[in-house]
Amino acid sequence: MFKKRRAQLIYVPHFREIRKQSQSEPEHGYINGANIIDEVFRMQNPPRGAEEQREKLHKIEGRIRSLLGLDDLTIEVPHTKGEMVLEMHGNRLPLESFGTGIHELVILCSALEICENHIVCIEEPELHLHPELQRKFLKFIGQTSNTYLITTHSNVFLEHNENVNVYHVRHNGHCTTVTHVDTTERTYQVLDDLSYKASDLLQTNGVVWVEGPSDRIYINKWLSLLSPDLMEGIHYCIMFYGGRLVSHLSMAIEPEAVAKDLIPLLKINRNAIIVMDRDRLKPSQGLSETKKRIESETKKGNCWITEGREIENYLSARALEEFLHSRFDSDITCEYDPKKKLQDWITDGGENISFDYQGNKVKFAREIADSIQEEDLDQLDLKKRMRYMVKCIREWNEPASRLSEEPSHVNEDDD
Repeated sequence: MFKKRRAQLIYVPHFREIRKQSQSEPEHGYINGANIIDEVFRMQNPPRGAEEQREKLHKIEGRIRSLLGLDDLTIEVPHTKGEMVLEMHGNRLPLESFGTGIHELVILCSALEICENHIVCIEEPELHLHPELQRKFLKFIGQTSNTYLITTHSNVFLEHNENVNVYHVRHNGHCTTVTHVDTTERTYQVLDDLSYKASDLLQTNGVVWVEGPSDRIYINKWLSLLSPDLMEGIHYCIMFYGGRLVSHLSMAIEPEAVAKDLIPLLKINRNAIIVMDRDRLKPSQGLSETKKRIESETKKGNCWITEGREIENYLSARALEEFLHSRFDSDITCEYDPKKKLQDWITDGGENISFDYQGNKVKFAREIADSIQEEDLDQLDLKKRMRYMVKCIREWNEPASRLSEEPSHVNEDDD
């Protein structure tokens, strides 16, 4: 039998600064920045037959360009091997001329590209990195082939996916205990022990305000079709305001603009979109005064008033018929009408069927959502609104990033 080969262990301590390595410093399995110059020089000048080492250097440069948003950055080590030089914007300067955060990124990116299929232990990677760079670094290590053990005091590293396990290490004066953070309650305990206050944390990066739980089901489904990588609870949160309670809310950003009897939603989270049913569609009826007020208070595009009567009017006849055929034996058709409630445009041979959607909206919404496909987004202004929402959520999570697509402008209809 073959023995399973153990992965090599690499240790990256908390003190990381690029400098020439001394004779007394350890080489193997220990990366603190002193041995990076030699490694980069080898990759820059590989022996014949090992040209793939130069490709590694290009990969490191690409990672750092992506993290810092610098398209023209290059790295080199002069023949003296006394320093590392970065060139960007036409300037060629030693790395020591840049901030400690740049040192951190160069060391970490270089070390993690040099090492493949290793177990890498990193102490406090958040040092000298602001939260956005910490998130980008987390995304970066998720694309490498290594396994990571990270010690940290940063709450950013609690924003994890299914490939990450978080453990809470505590010492009570006598012994150390280690607890798997696998519940929301334990996550809150970690935040308490790290002394984070609610005011220090935007516990979600943005909020989509909707009338009720069935709206949440549909919006989550539509988001999953356009951007399946966006996760509710991490990238955004959907909260309910209750249709009739909207008259007590305000989306005004300036405190003095909010009446004393109104609840300022932007105090809960400054990144917000609000979705409201139009309700009225008769020519003689415009928007209610409450909806006009909230629309005027809200950033352009962030107040979504449905083009049809209500959010259910964004459901396609195809998706509804697929759902209904699975529940009823008769030949049911949907005569779509943006001015009517959903159950009023479902017919069987010209007669309205007994389908009490209002009586159990959440249950039916879940079942209908299973039938919704990407082709069903071509209803009224749904696709335009959802693309705008995706753009906003990405900006909430990466405020300094540039999106690959031009933002889809949302034109508000005159009412």
